[in-house]
Amino acid sequence: MLNLLHDWCTRSHLYGLMLRKSVHGQLRSIHQDSWPSVAGNTRSLSAGLYQACGTTLTIAEVLKNLSEPKMDPPTVCLHTFDFLRDLHALGDNNSRRLARQCISHWIEKNGQWSNKPWRSPSWNLDILGYRLCNWLGFYEFFAHSADEQFRKKLTTSIGQQYRFLKRRYLSLKDPLCRFRALKGLIYAGCALPREQNQLGKWIINLQHCLHEQLDDNFNQQSRHPGTVVLLLRDLINLRLLLRHFYAGKIDYLNDCIVRLAPIVRHLRHGDGVLSSFTGNATQRLEAFCDPVLGDGLIDMALSLADSRATLPEPMAMGYARCSTKPGFLLINTKPAGVHTVLHDWHSKATNVLDFEWSERAQ
Repeated sequence: MLNLLHDWCTRSHLYGLMLRKSVHGQLRSIHQDSWPSVAGNTRSLSAGLYQACGTTLTIAEVLKNLSEPKMDPPTVCLHTFDFLRDLHALGDNNSRRLARQCISHWIEKNGQWSNKPWRSPSWNLDILGYRLCNWLGFYEFFAHSADEQFRKKLTTSIGQQYRFLKRRYLSLKDPLCRFRALKGLIYAGCALPREQNQLGKWIINLQHCLHEQLDDNFNQQSRHPGTVVLLLRDLINLRLLLRHFYAGKIDYLNDCIVRLAPIVRHLRHGDGVLSSFTGNATQRLEAFCDPVLGDGLIDMALSLADSRATLPEPMAMGYARCSTKPGFLLINTKPAGVHTVLHDWHSKATNVLDFEWSERAQ
């Protein structure tokens, strides 16, 4: 009933007045995002191009996609602002100016309350959560050298998106989407003045999200290797952040990190490349994973996880691993959950017995 009432309220232009409360005080400085960028994206940005989900975009096309409400995979990539990591890797004044240009453009096209932007796909809660994390995680990179007008506009927009997310995140049924929304809330709660008292509640809700998507052996429900890597990365980020801003216990987050790390190792080939099984992944899940995954990120995640745990069984997430002298074999042993009718137990539609083979480098 509350969700229906809130949905009805968002149809009015006046709903924007509820989101326009001023942010009092300065944003707190949180840790700088230090995950490695994707080398190909960094090189292409130097040439004025950006790779998003297999699509090459010019800077003009990037700005156009940031102003459009459609949510195809490349546009989802852009609206999360994960490309700030690639701009940060360049680290020059041109990349800072481009970051500010993209953010200002997004706020202008997606932040005017008279246009009811909160009803646009660009305000989808999981996308919004990641956007807040990236804006706050790279704040020192692009905002410290900016003028006061830009910082004020940015802080106002962060406050509006935070208040909308705070009111709506419980409406999300998918626990992975809710987890990403909560990550954004926790980042904003640490950075915004007078909001740290909310952290305890969100950490409890975060644990519920993890319980819903992980089974007793910590297998993630999507069975998508890239999603598991990003989940591990996000948990490591949250652990680092909460150690500085939260005095309570975060034992369950630590436990998840320790138990997810051996699953990620299990899903890598001998040369370190992550397996490309899709599990039950949708296009939306692929859109979140595509622009950020790389060997450097996986190596760093496993190093920071500092886990010596082993798998409780020789199979994880439904993928069996066989090792021989010449190479590795990974086999899918579970049907994809999206299929309701299995005409043939090893048919192409079920993905059962799909496999990946890799040889050791000589």
